[in-house]
Amino acid sequence: MSSLEALIAEKAIRNCIIRYGLAADQGDVATANACHVPDATYIVRNPDAGRSGRDGEDLILEGRDTIADMLKSERHQS
Repeated sequence: MSSLEALIAEKAIRNCIIRYGLAADQGDVATANACHVPDATYIVRNPDAGRSGRDGEDLILEGRDTIADMLKSERHQS
């Protein structure tokens, strides 16, 4: 891969990360979910940390449908 190709790839990855974050924050599940490959694995590190003194395990989501469900959830939207 040439230096130019590497820079183009890096820019595409950065744009995807930014697009995901903005879409997820705005509740645009379709756009956020399009940033994942169909068989993506999404790991939320200890989602209960800092919530009412609870501590929990990592939440592991497999596939776009499961990720979309998480993005639509009341907990995420709050």
